[in-house]
Amino acid sequence: MLVLDSSGSMAEPAGGGETKIQAAKQALRDVVGALPDDAAVGMRVFGAEVFSRDQPGACTDSQQVVAAGTDNRDALLREIERYRPYGETPIGYALRQAAEDLDPDTVRSIVLVSDGVATCEPDPCEVAQELTEQGVDLRIDVVGLAVDGEARAQLRCIAGVAEGRYYDASSAEEIVTSLSTATERALRPFEIDGEPVVGGPSQAEALPLGAGRYADRLAGREQERWYVYERQVPGSTVIASSYELQPGGLSDLQVDVVEPDGGGCGTSTFSTIVPLFTGKSDLAPAEGGFSCGDPVHVRVTRLGDETGPLPFGLSIVEEPPVENFDSLPSEVDSSVLTEPARARGRAEPVIAGTSFEDAPALEPGTTYAATIVPGEVNAFRVPVGWGQSLAVRVDRPGLTPAQDEAISSYSSFFDLQLMSPLRASLGDDLDAAESTSRVDTGPTVQMTGISSVAWTNRERDDAHFLAGDYYVLYGADVDSATSVELPYTITVEVQGEESGEPAYASPGELITTGEPLTATEATPSDEADAGTTPDPAEEAEAAEGDDGASGAPGWLVPAAVGAGALVLLAALALVVRRRRTP
Repeated sequence: MLVLDSSGSMAEPAGGGETKIQAAKQALRDVVGALPDDAAVGMRVFGAEVFSRDQPGACTDSQQVVAAGTDNRDALLREIERYRPYGETPIGYALRQAAEDLDPDTVRSIVLVSDGVATCEPDPCEVAQELTEQGVDLRIDVVGLAVDGEARAQLRCIAGVAEGRYYDASSAEEIVTSLSTATERALRPFEIDGEPVVGGPSQAEALPLGAGRYADRLAGREQERWYVYERQVPGSTVIASSYELQPGGLSDLQVDVVEPDGGGCGTSTFSTIVPLFTGKSDLAPAEGGFSCGDPVHVRVTRLGDETGPLPFGLSIVEEPPVENFDSLPSEVDSSVLTEPARARGRAEPVIAGTSFEDAPALEPGTTYAATIVPGEVNAFRVPVGWGQSLAVRVDRPGLTPAQDEAISSYSSFFDLQLMSPLRASLGDDLDAAESTSRVDTGPTVQMTGISSVAWTNRERDDAHFLAGDYYVLYGADVDSATSVELPYTITVEVQGEESGEPAYASPGELITTGEPLTATEATPSDEADAGTTPDPAEEAEAAEGDDGASGAPGWLVPAAVGAGALVLLAALALVVRRRRTP
């Protein structure tokens, strides 16, 4: 839902010979013209009908002029032409109404466009906080049009508490760029992939699930979700994993497998503190020193006392007993993992994924060119077989003068992270490499990697104990007031020959409800338009001396990355293992 300020101050100049309203209308025309066919978008205005605060209804002056839909582009354009500066600024009331405009069963996104501080109660930042605490799955991005310090602080607060991003636009050109960027990001929010479910509130009310991938959420006073899984194979191991978007801090979730009688059973818990996503896996063997009975109960618990919405993913996989255990490698030599080199020649363009589900596969040994904007995370995947290692390299050119001016290097970072086929976070076996980097004006190289994938890695506190699609996540926790498109190249290497594959008992493979851990979709070279993404090295050379380099982002996955937390934790990759006895 586009929420537009129609207050009288929108008639003020925006620079370049245009008023704020004229620049906003041009930006909105561009936005509507670029909307994907399947994007459900609507429009609401505030301050459009009541001229003065002294008149009745001034502080409830907000109207939905176009309902959210996919077949309303002509209606949106008509309302843009009618859009005019007129009355007061009841932002808080308009936000409440906009949240109700959108389908409550979906992820709701609002793009607020305003040029001033609210002139009516309620306080809009308090409204945004209220909506968040009520469990409303809502993101609010904000574009401030040539605002002063007080208005900027209020608008930043709205975006901050509602998982959104604030954009400053001080000129007509920046209004077009910032509004286009904010709208595109709002249309492509990060989504937890999997079948939507609602787990039970207690073990007695646990939701029965089969093997597969699921999406659930906690909100308000809810602190636990329970699920129950019936083994399909005697003596198997059930692996339950949960993951969440938790930028720069400790995870808010704990996943545990539990005996039918409620007691804890012998499991190994893999947990990594990482800058972007946090994922954990719990193993429930049916036999051995730490065994779990049947059925297996899975509990996902919120840690701490937060009450805001917490969406998370849950994966359940059943692993049959291994019949060739004695022939599997007992130790993995991580010293064989080498730093990848940037491939020679022109980089191939790639469109990054918006989630794990649509992350494109990268071909080992090929260098790809992509772009990222502040606050985004790009997702890729790489199939890795038994006995193979994965190494990743990201090269970023030096900042152009315009990028350097827009970015605060003190509180800005780029983060490179790996996750397993089960969405569990991984540590970094390339100890000498930098996976987290503060923004620098010069060229920067970041690397990360994991040693060989081996069944016995579960005994080494590692989460890479299954072959399949491993995920590469690249995030820009960049403090920038304007839209800045930042190019980079990415190269992956899958090192070593496949070996050490476990021989599973019948049915001879993991039980994943028909969803393999390695997908077979096309690689980026099949999907990307070869003319859409320039090589960052060539772009940097072309941009040398250019004083204006910004643009709309590529297809990206948003993340509300918190710079303050990253200053403390970005370099920390701590793996914790815990054993529990019955």
